[in-house]
Amino acid sequence: MAAQTFNLSIARGKTLEQVMLYSYPYLTYRPISALLTSAPVRFTVANHGIPENWPIRVQGVTSPVQLNTEEDKVVQAFIVDENTIELNALDASTWGTFEVSGHIVFKTPAVLTGWVFRMQVRTSVGGDVLLSLSSDPADGADGDILVDTAQSSFTLVLPAAVTSAIEWKGGVYDIEAIRPDGSVVSVIAPSPIIVEPEITVWA
Repeated sequence: MAAQTFNLSIARGKTLEQVMLYSYPYLTYRPISALLTSAPVRFTVANHGIPENWPIRVQGVTSPVQLNTEEDKVVQAFIVDENTIELNALDASTWGTFEVSGHIVFKTPAVLTGWVFRMQVRTSVGGDVLLSLSSDPADGADGDILVDTAQSSFTLVLPAAVTSAIEWKGGVYDIEAIRPDGSVVSVIAPSPIIVEPEITVWA
């Protein structure tokens, strides 16, 4: 699938912890078998396979129709257990009786076992390297990329000591991954990155 752009900012003097989810381009559909019309609302979805905080859609519910996610929107799933998810911001306590119908729809979480992620920041495309991050400690990068295979995500981590020393104000970056078969894929397409000034400096 084609990699998407993602504008990134670093706060000088602050620890960067940027979580990124990674999915396959196709959708997974899981039928809703029961619903607790409460505040917050909880769905019974057998063996849903949804990672924590994964974006989902609710669609096809005939009653109450308010449960369906707005067109072109997603909501964040809170995982109660392997068969139950909660939409914490949704109050369904006055919406009437649930008729068994509808699906939870989400982009299929990618299997990241054995993947190595790496990232470089440059002054421009093909320019000088300003910063590097990698999930392989042997790369000796400025920061880490932590891979969470259970959550199909990776996290960009830069210590405050590193961001404090940054003198440049912006550049471009991308992220690529090496899969277990040795192929290299683009994860984040070339995108702008900026460094925000440090306000709170505790002496």
